[in-house]
Amino acid sequence: MKQSKTRASRRRARTSMATAQDDLCVLLIIMVAATSTCLAQDAQEEATVPTTFADSEEKLYPPDVKAGEFFAQLPRFGDNLFETAPAEAVALRYKEQASAAARPEEESLLVSVPVPADYLLGPGDELAIRCWTGAVEHYADTVVVSQQGTVYVELLGELAVHGLTLADLRQMLKQRFAGFYQDTQVTVTMARIRTIDVYVTGDAKWPGRYSLTGTATAFSALYRAGGPSEIGSLRSISLLRKAEPPRKVDLYAYLLSGDRSGDVPLQSGDTIFVKPAGAMVGIAGQVRREARYEIQAGTTLAEAVQMSGGLGAAGYAPNVEVWRVAEHADRHVLNVNLAEEGDSFALQDGDLVLVRPVGGI
Repeated sequence: MKQSKTRASRRRARTSMATAQDDLCVLLIIMVAATSTCLAQDAQEEATVPTTFADSEEKLYPPDVKAGEFFAQLPRFGDNLFETAPAEAVALRYKEQASAAARPEEESLLVSVPVPADYLLGPGDELAIRCWTGAVEHYADTVVVSQQGTVYVELLGELAVHGLTLADLRQMLKQRFAGFYQDTQVTVTMARIRTIDVYVTGDAKWPGRYSLTGTATAFSALYRAGGPSEIGSLRSISLLRKAEPPRKVDLYAYLLSGDRSGDVPLQSGDTIFVKPAGAMVGIAGQVRREARYEIQAGTTLAEAVQMSGGLGAAGYAPNVEVWRVAEHADRHVLNVNLAEEGDSFALQDGDLVLVRPVGGI
């Protein structure tokens, strides 16, 4: 009898222990599932980063994480200028490797290229010259400018034309033909434009040598080379020409104000050198054009905001935030009154300017 009770007690104990073990397993499963759910939610929240400050209602704390992410996501101002650069520029980027047989085909395409009024004649240009009086034609021929910059015209002999415009040459020919005929009319047109070899080097997207038409300019050469690379500057570009001081080309002048003074005509042998990009700042929030901008030394907050197109209709000017990296160690925020301090507050490389909306402070 006593042994039966002992066995029953042992069975009840084993049953209780099994039940406790089952409960413990269930509890562990629930805890693991809850932990996995929390981790998944955290990962999803971390992956969901607004693409612009204007889309975010966060205060960007901690700034070391958020500000850096937003800065990197902003597009670089001016890069879209070269988005439609011709794909064939890839094949032409090292022109010295192209076969000589390809040149005649390329040059044959140059006949219909429009010639600007200030185009300067040079070796390789082919000219169509006509001279007549009334219904009587005195002279009609095509001539090619020699490597010495001269052309030979019957009756007139050898003429130096290098560096003249078409208008200058027409006036000179009219005066010369007047010594043989009365009331002469003269026309000079381009039958074919010469090609020139120029070099695009430095931090260009496709550096190399390019054969371009004689009407090529600094901008068209950059376009053929794909523009500056991801680390190339849009503001520090040099045009190098033998026996002349370097000329600076700043694409921001063209992009922001339409100034094409840097788009100078090229000569054979010219080199366009693209330097690495300088200091960059990001401008985001309630501005017309969110982007990363390349600034020069001494650029103020007001000037940078003007680059971005100015404040949007809801931009809050009394408290513009400037997120600044201090000694490559951390990032802190500076609050600047744009109206009162914008003209004197100088920006630094890596600054991130945030314009909050009115009522969003």
